[in-house]
Amino acid sequence: MRVRELCIWTFAHIFKSVKRRVFLLLCFICVFIVIIKWRLTCTNVHPRLHIQHICTNYAKGASVGNLCQSLCHPDGVPSLSCHSFYMEKEAVFSGTWMNKSVVFKSLKKSSDTKELKQLNSLNEKKYPTEEEFSKMIQSNIRNKFNISVNDVDAWRMSYIPNQLGGIERNIEMENVWSLLQDNEYLALLLYEKYAIFPKLLGSCGSLYAVQKLNSISGYWHLMTLYDSQEEWEKRIKLSLMILDYLFLLEKKLPEPLHICDVKMNHFGVTSDSKKIMYLDLDSVHPRTIVDKITGDGSQCKQHSDCDFLDCRSFCNLITFKLLKPVYEYMELDYEEFNVEILLKIAN
Repeated sequence: MRVRELCIWTFAHIFKSVKRRVFLLLCFICVFIVIIKWRLTCTNVHPRLHIQHICTNYAKGASVGNLCQSLCHPDGVPSLSCHSFYMEKEAVFSGTWMNKSVVFKSLKKSSDTKELKQLNSLNEKKYPTEEEFSKMIQSNIRNKFNISVNDVDAWRMSYIPNQLGGIERNIEMENVWSLLQDNEYLALLLYEKYAIFPKLLGSCGSLYAVQKLNSISGYWHLMTLYDSQEEWEKRIKLSLMILDYLFLLEKKLPEPLHICDVKMNHFGVTSDSKKIMYLDLDSVHPRTIVDKITGDGSQCKQHSDCDFLDCRSFCNLITFKLLKPVYEYMELDYEEFNVEILLKIAN
């Protein structure tokens, strides 16, 4: 009898131990999946793998762009550093290119992307003509940014900037079209003349590079426990730079731009410390587009159903439909705004 009880006890103990280990293993797997899916962390192996993939396509002739030759050179890009928390990108990492500090961003494939090639009556894939491609670009820009570009600008945007000749046009079309589906890449092109975003330096396939700025997160200590006059002056200067930047987005563009995903570390400072720019443009949209997203009249049950990240609207709790966003702004006369008053407060 004791032997039987001992066997039962041993089996139960082993079963509990195995069950505990299985549970811990499942928890570990779930945590690992969450970390990978939400880009909570990444290693410097990821950038190398992305560059290797791009260069493989470049060797096959499938990837083109002014970055390709130097990117795929045996020396490659030194000092790669992976960036986390970028859900809208396949990868984001920084490095050195042509003796410049740059940030590389790799496009994330989307199921919403309109196919460039269409099937003809013979069930063969057919590329658009130059005119059709320009019209597709104009329609894409109008849908994403409510901007009408003329035929000349659309034709210019249908080519890879600074690309050397000797490439197949259809391949170039595919590369251009994939880049133009990315909200950030498109914003960098469309607003380049206003110098409000980091400068676009080039591309290779689905990878593009932008000017690297110092993240404002390096100034976070100014927002905490330091109360000296010098720290207050730095804090006020930084705050005024952000206000000036937001005023520029609101008042100095053909249509106001809204930052719908506001994060402190997505503000960057130029090397001369004179300008603020926003670094992550995946959720930067003009007002009309934000209106369509948050106030299109679709069904809702509560106000939070109308939110698009940090761009928020209201739900009509009678009709249960999305209302257009309500914007309330404090009008400031910046010409009469005396910065010295703020500096005196710090004294």
